[in-house]
Amino acid sequence: MPTSGEPWSSTFSSWASSSSTTCSTGSGLPMSGLSADRDFSRKLFAWLGHPYFPVAAGGLVGLWTGLFVLAPTLGEAAPVWLEPLQRLCGYNPVTGAAPLDRTAILVTQGYLTVGVLGFLFWGDLRRVLASDRRAAVLFGLATALPAALLVAGIAAGRLAVFPAQIPDLARQVAPAPDFTLVDQAGRPVSLSGLRGRVVVLTFFYAHCPDICPPLLARLREAVADAGRGGMPVVGLAVTLDPGRDSPAALADFAGQLGLGDGVRLLSGRPDALRAVYAAYGIDPTVLSNNLIVHPGRFYVIDRQGRLAYVLPAGEIPQQWLTNVIRFLAREEGA
Repeated sequence: MPTSGEPWSSTFSSWASSSSTTCSTGSGLPMSGLSADRDFSRKLFAWLGHPYFPVAAGGLVGLWTGLFVLAPTLGEAAPVWLEPLQRLCGYNPVTGAAPLDRTAILVTQGYLTVGVLGFLFWGDLRRVLASDRRAAVLFGLATALPAALLVAGIAAGRLAVFPAQIPDLARQVAPAPDFTLVDQAGRPVSLSGLRGRVVVLTFFYAHCPDICPPLLARLREAVADAGRGGMPVVGLAVTLDPGRDSPAALADFAGQLGLGDGVRLLSGRPDALRAVYAAYGIDPTVLSNNLIVHPGRFYVIDRQGRLAYVLPAGEIPQQWLTNVIRFLAREEGA
Protein backbone atom coordinates (compact mmCIF):
# COMPACT_ATOMS: atom_id res chain seq x y z
CA MET A 1 0.00 0.00 0.00
CA PRO A 2 1.26 3.52 -0.69
CA THR A 3 2.39 5.60 2.26
CA SER A 4 0.60 8.80 3.17
CA GLY A 5 0.80 11.26 0.32
CA GLU A 6 2.43 8.73 -2.02
CA PRO A 7 0.53 8.48 -5.32
CA TRP A 8 -0.74 5.11 -6.48
CA SER A 9 1.12 5.62 -9.75
CA SER A 10 4.49 5.20 -8.02
CA THR A 11 3.26 2.09 -6.23
CA PHE A 12 2.10 0.51 -9.47
CA SER A 13 5.39 1.46 -11.12
CA SER A 14 7.35 -0.26 -8.34
CA TRP A 15 5.14 -3.34 -8.67
CA ALA A 16 5.75 -3.40 -12.40
CA SER A 17 9.49 -3.06 -11.87
CA SER A 18 9.66 -5.79 -9.23
CA SER A 19 7.55 -8.12 -11.33
CA SER A 20 9.96 -7.79 -14.24
CA THR A 21 13.06 -8.51 -12.10
CA THR A 22 11.86 -11.24 -9.75
CA CYS A 23 10.13 -13.55 -12.25
CA SER A 24 12.40 -16.43 -13.17
CA THR A 25 12.44 -18.44 -16.32
CA GLY A 26 13.58 -21.65 -14.75
CA SER A 27 10.25 -23.42 -15.20
CA GLY A 28 9.25 -25.81 -17.90
CA LEU A 29 7.22 -23.14 -19.70
CA PRO A 30 8.40 -21.78 -23.05
CA MET A 31 10.42 -18.58 -22.80
CA SER A 32 8.16 -16.86 -25.32
CA GLY A 33 5.09 -17.46 -23.08
CA LEU A 34 6.81 -16.12 -19.97
CA SER A 35 8.13 -13.13 -21.86
CA ALA A 36 4.67 -12.29 -23.17
CA ASP A 37 3.27 -12.74 -19.65
CA ARG A 38 5.78 -10.34 -18.13
CA ASP A 39 5.26 -7.87 -20.98
CA PHE A 40 1.51 -7.85 -20.41
CA SER A 41 2.00 -7.38 -16.67
CA ARG A 42 4.36 -4.47 -17.21
CA LYS A 43 1.90 -2.80 -19.59
CA LEU A 44 -1.01 -3.37 -17.25
CA PHE A 45 0.76 -1.97 -14.20
CA ALA A 46 2.16 0.90 -16.23
CA TRP A 47 -1.37 1.76 -17.40
CA LEU A 48 -2.81 1.55 -13.90
CA GLY A 49 0.11 3.52 -12.54
CA HIS A 50 -0.19 6.33 -15.07
CA PRO A 51 -1.13 9.59 -13.28
CA TYR A 52 -3.90 10.20 -15.80
CA PHE A 53 -5.53 6.81 -15.19
CA PRO A 54 -8.06 8.01 -12.54
CA VAL A 55 -9.00 11.00 -14.71
CA ALA A 56 -9.55 8.84 -17.79
CA ALA A 57 -11.34 6.06 -15.89
CA GLY A 58 -13.60 8.48 -13.99
CA GLY A 59 -14.43 10.35 -17.17
CA LEU A 60 -15.30 7.13 -19.02
CA VAL A 61 -17.52 5.98 -16.15
CA GLY A 62 -19.28 9.36 -16.25
CA LEU A 63 -19.83 9.15 -20.00
CA TRP A 64 -21.03 5.54 -19.81
CA THR A 65 -23.44 6.39 -17.01
CA GLY A 66 -24.64 9.38 -19.02
CA LEU A 67 -25.57 7.04 -21.89
CA PHE A 68 -27.89 5.14 -19.55
CA VAL A 69 -29.76 8.37 -18.86
CA LEU A 70 -29.57 9.66 -22.43
CA ALA A 71 -31.22 6.51 -23.82
CA PRO A 72 -34.66 7.00 -22.18
CA THR A 73 -34.40 10.80 -22.37
CA LEU A 74 -34.23 10.65 -26.17
CA GLY A 75 -37.31 8.40 -26.26
CA GLU A 76 -38.40 7.44 -29.77
CA ALA A 77 -35.63 9.59 -31.25
CA ALA A 78 -32.92 7.35 -29.76
CA PRO A 79 -30.72 5.58 -32.32
CA VAL A 80 -30.94 1.81 -32.63
CA TRP A 81 -27.66 1.24 -30.76
CA LEU A 82 -29.14 2.86 -27.64
CA GLU A 83 -32.19 0.55 -27.56
CA PRO A 84 -30.47 -2.11 -25.36
CA LEU A 85 -29.77 0.61 -22.79
CA GLN A 86 -33.40 1.75 -23.03
CA ARG A 87 -34.54 -1.77 -22.17
CA LEU A 88 -32.08 -1.95 -19.30
CA CYS A 89 -33.49 1.29 -17.90
CA GLY A 90 -37.04 -0.05 -18.23
CA TYR A 91 -38.06 2.44 -20.94
CA ASN A 92 -41.60 1.79 -22.16
CA PRO A 93 -42.38 3.05 -25.68
CA VAL A 94 -46.07 3.23 -24.82
CA THR A 95 -45.60 5.66 -21.96
CA GLY A 96 -42.56 7.27 -23.53
CA ALA A 97 -40.88 7.08 -20.11
CA ALA A 98 -38.60 4.97 -17.94
CA PRO A 99 -38.97 4.42 -14.19
CA LEU A 100 -37.13 7.18 -12.37
CA ASP A 101 -36.04 4.92 -9.51
CA ARG A 102 -34.29 2.42 -11.79
CA THR A 103 -32.44 5.14 -13.70
CA ALA A 104 -31.49 6.90 -10.48
CA ILE A 105 -29.97 3.66 -9.16
CA LEU A 106 -27.85 3.33 -12.31
CA VAL A 107 -26.66 6.92 -11.94
CA THR A 108 -25.87 6.37 -8.26
CA GLN A 109 -23.81 3.30 -9.10
CA GLY A 110 -21.84 5.34 -11.63
CA TYR A 111 -21.08 8.07 -9.11
CA LEU A 112 -20.10 5.50 -6.49
CA THR A 113 -17.61 4.04 -8.96
CA VAL A 114 -16.14 7.50 -9.60
CA GLY A 115 -15.99 8.03 -5.84
CA VAL A 116 -14.06 4.80 -5.31
CA LEU A 117 -11.60 5.78 -8.05
CA GLY A 118 -11.17 9.18 -6.44
CA PHE A 119 -10.53 7.62 -3.03
CA LEU A 120 -7.99 5.10 -4.32
CA PHE A 121 -6.16 7.48 -6.63
CA TRP A 122 -6.69 10.76 -4.80
CA GLY A 123 -3.06 11.83 -4.98
CA ASP A 124 -2.76 11.41 -8.75
CA LEU A 125 -6.24 12.79 -9.38
CA ARG A 126 -5.58 15.92 -7.35
CA ARG A 127 -2.23 16.58 -9.02
CA VAL A 128 -3.56 16.14 -12.57
CA LEU A 129 -6.68 18.24 -12.04
CA ALA A 130 -4.59 21.00 -10.42
CA SER A 131 -1.97 21.07 -13.16
CA ASP A 132 -3.94 20.32 -16.36
CA ARG A 133 -6.84 22.69 -16.91
CA ARG A 134 -8.13 20.87 -20.00
CA ALA A 135 -8.19 17.52 -18.18
CA ALA A 136 -9.99 19.15 -15.25
CA VAL A 137 -12.67 20.63 -17.54
CA LEU A 138 -13.22 17.36 -19.43
CA PHE A 139 -13.36 15.37 -16.19
CA GLY A 140 -15.85 17.81 -14.70
CA LEU A 141 -18.09 17.73 -17.77
CA ALA A 142 -18.03 13.94 -18.01
CA THR A 143 -18.88 13.42 -14.35
CA ALA A 144 -21.57 16.13 -14.33
CA LEU A 145 -23.25 14.73 -17.46
CA PRO A 146 -25.33 11.98 -15.77
CA ALA A 147 -26.83 14.38 -13.22
CA ALA A 148 -27.60 16.98 -15.90
CA LEU A 149 -29.28 14.38 -18.11
CA LEU A 150 -31.23 13.04 -15.13
CA VAL A 151 -32.68 16.50 -14.47
CA ALA A 152 -33.43 16.96 -18.18
CA GLY A 153 -35.16 13.57 -18.35
CA ILE A 154 -37.37 14.39 -15.36
CA ALA A 155 -38.24 17.81 -16.80
CA ALA A 156 -39.14 16.25 -20.17
CA GLY A 157 -41.31 13.59 -18.55
CA ARG A 158 -39.05 10.81 -19.89
CA LEU A 159 -38.15 9.68 -16.36
CA ALA A 160 -41.19 9.28 -14.16
CA VAL A 161 -42.44 7.60 -11.02
CA PHE A 162 -44.62 4.77 -12.34
CA PRO A 163 -47.83 4.12 -10.42
CA ALA A 164 -47.68 0.93 -8.37
CA GLN A 165 -50.68 -0.45 -10.27
CA ILE A 166 -48.87 -0.35 -13.61
CA PRO A 167 -45.15 -0.92 -12.97
CA ASP A 168 -44.56 -2.20 -16.49
CA LEU A 169 -47.73 -1.16 -18.34
CA ALA A 170 -47.87 -4.63 -19.83
CA ARG A 171 -49.88 -5.00 -23.02
CA GLN A 172 -53.02 -7.10 -22.44
CA VAL A 173 -54.81 -9.11 -25.12
CA ALA A 174 -58.03 -10.35 -23.48
CA PRO A 175 -61.24 -9.41 -25.36
CA ALA A 176 -62.98 -6.36 -23.92
CA PRO A 177 -66.45 -7.24 -22.54
CA ASP A 178 -69.04 -6.20 -25.11
CA PHE A 179 -72.11 -4.08 -24.35
CA THR A 180 -74.80 -2.09 -26.08
CA LEU A 181 -76.01 1.21 -24.59
CA VAL A 182 -77.48 4.49 -25.80
CA ASP A 183 -75.56 7.73 -26.38
CA GLN A 184 -76.61 11.33 -25.73
CA ALA A 185 -78.30 11.52 -29.13
CA GLY A 186 -80.42 8.45 -28.43
CA ARG A 187 -78.40 6.25 -30.81
CA PRO A 188 -77.49 2.69 -29.82
CA VAL A 189 -73.77 2.11 -29.36
CA SER A 190 -72.22 -1.35 -29.17
CA LEU A 191 -68.57 -1.85 -28.39
CA SER A 192 -68.25 -4.60 -30.99
CA GLY A 193 -69.57 -2.18 -33.61
CA LEU A 194 -66.53 0.04 -33.06
CA ARG A 195 -64.00 -2.54 -34.26
CA GLY A 196 -61.31 -0.92 -36.37
CA ARG A 197 -61.03 2.05 -34.03
CA VAL A 198 -59.23 2.56 -30.75
CA VAL A 199 -61.77 3.03 -27.96
CA VAL A 200 -61.04 4.89 -24.73
CA LEU A 201 -63.67 3.99 -22.14
CA THR A 202 -64.30 5.61 -18.76
CA PHE A 203 -67.09 5.94 -16.18
CA PHE A 204 -68.66 9.13 -14.80
CA TYR A 205 -71.88 10.84 -13.77
CA ALA A 206 -73.05 14.31 -14.72
CA HIS A 207 -73.55 15.62 -11.17
CA CYS A 208 -70.03 14.59 -10.09
CA PRO A 209 -68.38 17.64 -8.47
CA ASP A 210 -64.76 16.52 -8.48
CA ILE A 211 -63.04 13.90 -10.63
CA CYS A 212 -65.51 13.53 -13.51
CA PRO A 213 -65.19 16.94 -15.24
CA PRO A 214 -61.36 16.74 -15.47
CA LEU A 215 -61.63 13.07 -16.42
CA LEU A 216 -63.90 13.89 -19.36
CA ALA A 217 -61.76 16.90 -20.28
CA ARG A 218 -58.73 14.63 -20.55
CA LEU A 219 -60.73 12.17 -22.64
CA ARG A 220 -61.88 15.00 -24.93
CA GLU A 221 -58.30 16.26 -25.30
CA ALA A 222 -56.91 12.79 -26.07
CA VAL A 223 -59.58 12.06 -28.69
CA ALA A 224 -59.18 15.49 -30.30
CA ASP A 225 -55.41 15.10 -30.43
CA ALA A 226 -55.79 11.68 -32.08
CA GLY A 227 -58.27 13.12 -34.56
CA ARG A 228 -55.83 15.84 -35.59
CA GLY A 229 -53.32 13.08 -36.27
CA GLY A 230 -55.78 11.17 -38.44
CA MET A 231 -56.03 8.28 -35.97
CA PRO A 232 -59.32 6.34 -35.69
CA VAL A 233 -60.26 6.89 -32.03
CA VAL A 234 -63.56 7.25 -30.19
CA GLY A 235 -64.19 8.09 -26.53
CA LEU A 236 -66.95 6.42 -24.52
CA ALA A 237 -68.11 7.49 -21.05
CA VAL A 238 -70.67 5.31 -19.25
CA THR A 239 -72.87 6.96 -16.63
CA LEU A 240 -72.99 5.71 -13.06
CA ASP A 241 -76.25 7.56 -12.39
CA PRO A 242 -78.92 6.26 -14.82
CA GLY A 243 -81.73 7.73 -12.76
CA ARG A 244 -80.66 11.31 -13.56
CA ASP A 245 -78.44 10.88 -16.62
CA SER A 246 -80.99 10.43 -19.40
CA PRO A 247 -79.87 10.90 -23.03
CA ALA A 248 -81.38 14.40 -23.04
CA ALA A 249 -79.60 15.34 -19.78
CA LEU A 250 -76.34 13.95 -21.14
CA ALA A 251 -76.74 15.94 -24.36
CA ASP A 252 -76.92 19.14 -22.31
CA PHE A 253 -73.96 18.03 -20.21
CA ALA A 254 -71.88 17.23 -23.30
CA GLY A 255 -72.63 20.69 -24.66
CA GLN A 256 -71.51 22.33 -21.41
CA LEU A 257 -68.18 20.49 -21.55
CA GLY A 258 -67.74 20.98 -25.30
CA LEU A 259 -67.17 17.28 -25.85
CA GLY A 260 -68.04 17.34 -29.54
CA ASP A 261 -68.67 14.25 -31.65
CA GLY A 262 -65.57 12.37 -30.53
CA VAL A 263 -66.86 11.53 -27.04
CA ARG A 264 -70.14 9.69 -26.62
CA LEU A 265 -71.87 9.68 -23.24
CA LEU A 266 -73.72 6.42 -22.65
CA SER A 267 -76.73 5.53 -20.54
CA GLY A 268 -79.21 2.66 -20.52
CA ARG A 269 -81.36 0.43 -18.35
CA PRO A 270 -80.06 -0.01 -14.79
CA ASP A 271 -79.65 -3.77 -15.22
CA ALA A 272 -77.67 -3.31 -18.45
CA LEU A 273 -75.44 -0.74 -16.78
CA ARG A 274 -74.85 -2.96 -13.73
CA ALA A 275 -73.64 -5.70 -16.08
CA VAL A 276 -71.16 -3.27 -17.65
CA TYR A 277 -69.93 -2.13 -14.23
CA ALA A 278 -69.33 -5.73 -13.17
CA ALA A 279 -67.56 -6.61 -16.41
CA TYR A 280 -65.08 -3.74 -15.99
CA GLY A 281 -64.56 -4.04 -12.23
CA ILE A 282 -66.47 -0.88 -11.29
CA ASP A 283 -68.27 -0.95 -7.92
CA PRO A 284 -69.89 2.47 -7.46
CA THR A 285 -70.96 3.44 -3.95
CA VAL A 286 -73.87 5.86 -3.61
CA LEU A 287 -73.58 8.11 -0.55
CA SER A 288 -76.45 9.63 1.42
CA ASN A 289 -75.99 12.96 -0.35
CA ASN A 290 -76.32 11.23 -3.77
CA LEU A 291 -72.62 11.55 -4.52
CA ILE A 292 -71.10 8.42 -6.04
CA VAL A 293 -67.69 7.09 -5.06
CA HIS A 294 -65.94 5.43 -8.00
CA PRO A 295 -62.44 4.98 -9.46
CA GLY A 296 -61.15 7.17 -12.26
CA ARG A 297 -59.78 4.93 -14.97
CA PHE A 298 -59.21 4.84 -18.70
CA TYR A 299 -59.83 1.48 -20.36
CA VAL A 300 -58.05 1.56 -23.70
CA ILE A 301 -59.34 -0.99 -26.21
CA ASP A 302 -57.41 -1.79 -29.38
CA ARG A 303 -58.78 -1.91 -32.91
CA GLN A 304 -59.45 -5.65 -32.63
CA GLY A 305 -61.65 -5.21 -29.57
CA ARG A 306 -59.08 -6.31 -26.98
CA LEU A 307 -58.72 -4.56 -23.64
CA ALA A 308 -55.11 -3.44 -24.07
CA TYR A 309 -54.45 -1.14 -21.11
CA VAL A 310 -56.15 -0.03 -17.89
CA LEU A 311 -54.76 3.34 -16.81
CA PRO A 312 -55.41 4.99 -13.42
CA ALA A 313 -56.36 8.46 -14.63
CA GLY A 314 -55.27 10.34 -11.54
CA GLU A 315 -51.77 8.88 -11.54
CA ILE A 316 -50.57 9.18 -15.13
CA PRO A 317 -49.67 12.24 -17.19
CA GLN A 318 -51.81 13.10 -20.21
CA GLN A 319 -48.92 12.27 -22.51
CA TRP A 320 -49.06 8.61 -21.45
CA LEU A 321 -52.69 8.35 -22.54
CA THR A 322 -51.81 10.03 -25.83
CA ASN A 323 -48.89 7.63 -26.34
CA VAL A 324 -51.09 4.59 -25.66
CA ILE A 325 -53.67 5.74 -28.21
CA ARG A 326 -50.99 6.48 -30.81
CA PHE A 327 -49.34 3.12 -30.21
CA LEU A 328 -52.59 1.17 -30.64
CA ALA A 329 -53.79 3.24 -33.61
CA ARG A 330 -50.60 2.42 -35.51
CA GLU A 331 -50.35 -1.17 -34.34
CA GLU A 332 -49.89 -3.66 -37.15
CA GLY A 333 -52.38 -6.43 -37.62
CA ALA A 334 -55.30 -4.28 -36.47
